[in-house]
Amino acid sequence: MKLLQRDPDKGYIDSLLWVPKKHVNVEGTKRALTFTFLEQKNVITLSLYREAEHHLLLPREFWEVKELPFPVVDTRPRSYERVAIPSNIVLDALNPKETTQRDALAALLKARGGILQLACGKGKTVVALELASRMSVPTLIIVDNTHLLGQWRREILGDGVKKRPLLGLSPENVGLIQGDVFDWRKPIVIATYQTLANLAATMSEEVRRWFGLIIWDEGHHIAAPTFARSADLFYGYRLALTATPQRDDGLHVVYDFHLGKIIYKDLTQELRPRIYFLWTGLELDLENAATKQGACDKNGELHLSKLATYFGQWQERLERILAEVQKMVDAGRKVLVLSNSVDELINLLCIWTNYGQRYTDIPIPTEVEVGEHVPAMALTDQEIRHIKRLLPSIYAQLSDTKLNPVKRENLTARKQELHHRLKMHEVSEKVEAELRKRQRAFLVKVLERPIDAGLMIHKVKPDVRAEMLRTKQVVFAIAKYGREGLDEQMLDTILACEPFSSRNTLQQVMGRVLRDKAGKKAPIVLFMEDNIGPIIGMCQNLRRHLREWPVEENGPYDYEMIGHPNKKRGHSWMTSSTLRAPGQS
Repeated sequence: MKLLQRDPDKGYIDSLLWVPKKHVNVEGTKRALTFTFLEQKNVITLSLYREAEHHLLLPREFWEVKELPFPVVDTRPRSYERVAIPSNIVLDALNPKETTQRDALAALLKARGGILQLACGKGKTVVALELASRMSVPTLIIVDNTHLLGQWRREILGDGVKKRPLLGLSPENVGLIQGDVFDWRKPIVIATYQTLANLAATMSEEVRRWFGLIIWDEGHHIAAPTFARSADLFYGYRLALTATPQRDDGLHVVYDFHLGKIIYKDLTQELRPRIYFLWTGLELDLENAATKQGACDKNGELHLSKLATYFGQWQERLERILAEVQKMVDAGRKVLVLSNSVDELINLLCIWTNYGQRYTDIPIPTEVEVGEHVPAMALTDQEIRHIKRLLPSIYAQLSDTKLNPVKRENLTARKQELHHRLKMHEVSEKVEAELRKRQRAFLVKVLERPIDAGLMIHKVKPDVRAEMLRTKQVVFAIAKYGREGLDEQMLDTILACEPFSSRNTLQQVMGRVLRDKAGKKAPIVLFMEDNIGPIIGMCQNLRRHLREWPVEENGPYDYEMIGHPNKKRGHSWMTSSTLRAPGQS
């Protein structure tokens, strides 16, 4: 960002708030805008201020401008290009007696920016697009992943099948900023957080001044250090959409300061889910070396990510999960199965569709098969950096003609050892590349058959994922796709293969089945609970969240523990009472 010479006695507002240093406690303000937190065991420092000679540059909503003790000059664009964004939206169309969407829009039109917090299915998307139509300014919609990108595009343009377009725009009037594509001079543009973060340092002033309305979908992601780079890029009206603005790590202050507070909130739901915790009794044999290696970290402690991958190969557990899925399908339910493990999801799909081979049984290529004879051994990034720091020093010492012969021999041996380790890592990467190639070919064969289930993972194209979600009775989905932005009104059942601890994640997961639709069965959320310490702990956290859920947000929620040690054995959760439609006695 080019810093211009400005009056040291005045404040300015553009994409940031410029405050004169002489009028504020500089060090105290810096401390208030510096956050330290852990991310994957690394300490991360996030600073939300910048500094010029006479000014501190702060998030635009950090202070109320009208209350500042110095004059503030507004240098934002006075107007934006007028664009036609015709709307086909009828607010509150599904529930004409309610006024949630109309009230939300009225609040947004009066505000200068902030957060729209609506429960899942309440219409954040339609309200935001109606706002774009009313404002008639170039609009940028920022999404977290390609799945959401495709979903927004289908909402705007329709899908030619069932989904009617919400806006009357032609495809050529909807731009895209993603990867190498930078098609930005359009009435509506969809971009990804990641691409904008990568472009933030070089974004031209022309682009920054084009957009009069900026919408962050799943806006709670703005707080991530990388994604936060998009928060102060543009000058226009800033709006975040999320059902869960309060982050567990407290970093919601990042988007509160940049965008503003909650403008409108409605978390009530017509439906209430039936929630079950199903005890499997399955335990890990940590005396078994293979089990310990598969589920534990280097210190011998259970590692949640490795545990999820280990679950993906555990045949007994996979069969337990599918037995529950079968009960749901037999009851005529539309089921979403969530997991943190791609291996688990593909294996579940293979077993469910009788493919005859599991994804995790694909043979790992040998060194000979990739044209090498050196054994493969993967190194960590830290180990590689260490070796590459050592080698120049060794070469420098070996270049000394007066070097002691014994030391030369030792250094030569050390050099050869380090090069051998790098070669082993190179072979490991070749093996991994060949394995990925085999896995891709395997997945193509699995999905090219006419099957009665869907798969939502990154390796499946967004349009294909969306079609599977619409047409299949059972869909196996990576947890991230199941939590956020998933729009399927007939979905009535979620099975979580692994639990989690976060209240926000729980709210998102429950929200997937709470979209009201005629003919829909009573919503069910089922958690698998194994006799494994961290799994039990996370389920206990979820039950605590449910008990403490605020009344104004439809809480507290009841739940049932099925088959737990302190409960009567043999009880089945799938009974006639669980299949009653909402309102039936």
